Amino acid sequence: MFNEGVDIPAVNTVLFLRPTNSMTVFLQQLGRGLRLAEHKDCLTVLDFVAQSNRKYDFTSRLQSMLGSGSVVMRKEIQNGFPHVPKGCSIQLEEVAQQRILDNINARLRRNDFYKEIVSELYHAADHHVPTLQEFLKAAAVEPRTFYNGTRTYTRLCAEAGVIPDFAVTAEEEQLRRAIPRMLSIDSPSWLTFLRKAFAQLPTVLSETEQQYLRMWQFTVWGKDYAQAGFATPLEAIRKLAHLGPLTQEICQVLEGQYDSFSVIPKDPVLPYPCALEVYCNYSRDQIFAALGVNRPDSVREGVKYLDDKKTDVFLVTLNKSEKEFSDTTLYEDYSINEWLFHWQSQSTTTSTSKTGQRYIHQNETGNTVLLFVRERKKETNNVAMSFTFLGKAHIVRWSGSQPMTILYKLDNPIPAKYITTTDSSGVL
Repeated sequence: MFNEGVDIPAVNTVLFLRPTNSMTVFLQQLGRGLRLAEHKDCLTVLDFVAQSNRKYDFTSRLQSMLGSGSVVMRKEIQNGFPHVPKGCSIQLEEVAQQRILDNINARLRRNDFYKEIVSELYHAADHHVPTLQEFLKAAAVEPRTFYNGTRTYTRLCAEAGVIPDFAVTAEEEQLRRAIPRMLSIDSPSWLTFLRKAFAQLPTVLSETEQQYLRMWQFTVWGKDYAQAGFATPLEAIRKLAHLGPLTQEICQVLEGQYDSFSVIPKDPVLPYPCALEVYCNYSRDQIFAALGVNRPDSVREGVKYLDDKKTDVFLVTLNKSEKEFSDTTLYEDYSINEWLFHWQSQSTTTSTSKTGQRYIHQNETGNTVLLFVRERKKETNNVAMSFTFLGKAHIVRWSGSQPMTILYKLDNPIPAKYITTTDSSGVL
């Protein structure tokens, strides 16, 4: 009765007695008690639906109240909601906290909730199949949460009965595993190329576009086109361009990525064509695919020298866990400020070695150093975290041996959003 259109500022208690999977409806209901009024200190919410419905979605409701889908809700709950809006607080009793955490963990394994959302949207829109973006908004779920490597949105729609069922194919299975990796793509230029390529397959490719295509090949198949059994590199697009709803899903994923990037990238100004853009995020395979390494998946170390390009590539994990790194690889890597970065070489590198001398005399020889950083090794969903490309770096001074310690100056300042990640006073 009172979902919307009711404005009584003095209301200070709201009772939830009706289940809904729509976060829009939920916020409208909650909003009846959020009007400011004299002598009104807080809003008390009594939610009777959660206790009676084991499928109740706590994550989406808490995220909608926090106003952010970027937080990890399980950690948010465990740490007392540190990212709640200023002047607000959310308090949970110990038993309630555990029940909510149990609910969240169980929900992540079920498709029932998502099917109900799709069905609700479908019938509410007079049998219009909801787009991926419409679904994610209604469910108040982030793409990285929904795409966990076990589902596609197209298959979910078929299971919900809003599109005809279709046979499982190798391409669908490949996409199921690959879409989580697609969600790391945030380069506007690369996304623009991919969106155009799916609309109309190109016949002539520039050198940079060939790199984009190779990066896509490794994103989806994890190997080069020949190893994937393709006759030409363009098969990486052609193979996925005629799959009906699945192709639409790929395009909608790419569209969502294009609409969500938050940092304007820059050209690294390299002495050779390169598809990589400063401030964008890339996987290890994508980085070395763009740089022409024969087998990007074979590179496992955090440093790689490309002799044909006279380029050192540094892949830095800032928040190192002793469980994942040995004593000899727990290097001290961090930013001094927005321009200077403190880096340590591998523990076996001496200042007199060929590698050490290449580092020391970089400015005289014209050698290129490319710096990529990431906060930690794994995302919360256990997917490898991408590296942020910080661009070219130039040696300022060095000291020590085994390992060598080098201070680099970057061509491009570290954006404010990354300073807290790379600053030694932060994660280290």
